[in-house]
Amino acid sequence: QIKAFNPWPVSYSFLKGKHFRVWDAELSNHDHLRHPPGKIVEIRDKDILVSTGEQMLALTQVQLEGRKKTAATEFARGVDCQGITLGC
Repeated sequence: QIKAFNPWPVSYSFLKGKHFRVWDAELSNHDHLRHPPGKIVEIRDKDILVSTGEQMLALTQVQLEGRKKTAATEFARGVDCQGITLGC
């Protein structure tokens, strides 16, 4: 669904009360059973893993409100987001 919304209206959620756009992502086979949907589970070398409740989503390109679109790992270096649940 993410690609269907790119370039407009762009898939999004909220992170710490700010609009959080997801420009690119893919499904991951990473273990997800212990995590609620929307939880940022792990920051990896090339992506940010988010639990969907059924699978893991690997975010690769994101944008926080007021910032430029960037690689997810570059974003994670500037924003402490591991363990946060999206949508809040």
